[in-house]
Amino acid sequence: MSRVSVLESLYSKKKSALEFNYDNLWAPPIRALLSQEDINELKRSATSLRYNGDIETKYKLIDNVMNRRGFKKAHSGTNRVVYNYLEDPRFVATVAVDKVGMNDTPAEFKNQEWFKPFCCKIFEVDPSGVIGFVERVNPITSLEEFASVADDIFNMI
Repeated sequence: MSRVSVLESLYSKKKSALEFNYDNLWAPPIRALLSQEDINELKRSATSLRYNGDIETKYKLIDNVMNRRGFKKAHSGTNRVVYNYLEDPRFVATVAVDKVGMNDTPAEFKNQEWFKPFCCKIFEVDPSGVIGFVERVNPITSLEEFASVADDIFNMI
């Protein structure tokens, strides 16, 4: 089982697979929460040759922009950083750390049409690819959780 909080499980309405409508999921537009200057700052940090070898400085630059707009760092991967929006728990922001990350989010946005509803929904991606708003899900955090869905993942791939 995923580590879902007690309150979340009490307040969430259970729906059958037939009742769930993937296309009805939504999040606010990126431009409602971030200005063009914020997006430009994120793009500069992701494409900067000066900070290309200094990932910690890139993280600090990204944190400055995102914290200013009400986001808090949740996780980071190889090419992107995930931020929770403190006022709305339904979605997260994925921010590219480099040019590879700037290509990954738009690619996922296109590919979700093939996998839906068996993937998290990417609501919107900035045209530059530097930031995207994605459905917040409970990640697989243990080997036991992965083992329970491994056959489904294998069959889908």
